[in-house]
Amino acid sequence: WDGGCPLCRREIRYYKSLDREGRVRWTDVDASPEALAPHGISIEQAMARIHAAQSDGTLLSGVPAFLAVWDRLPYWRALPPLLRAAPGAIPAAEVAYSAFARVRLRVTGRGVGGGSACAP
Repeated sequence: WDGGCPLCRREIRYYKSLDREGRVRWTDVDASPEALAPHGISIEQAMARIHAAQSDGTLLSGVPAFLAVWDRLPYWRALPPLLRAAPGAIPAAEVAYSAFARVRLRVTGRGVGGGSACAP
């Protein structure tokens, strides 16, 4: 997650408050970009889309990464099965997420030259 993004910080703070069992290992790639190297992800790729590495090494990006996180969080774990069962829900969510991801840095005040650690 991008610890330099105000929106991301709020979202992850909320998720962490739910993750009392420590089922998700949260990595702030803004503070620790070196954590990306073992996964073959550049800082630019990480800032462009959410990624999640599963315990078996599988790398997920975009909506599948969110689903993997939500599967492990109380309250949220009800949502992934619903999205997976609804025809067209995941592709529609991916379109919406991709549209947001393209403007996230500008919307949160972290565009190029604005203190961002990356270039979109």
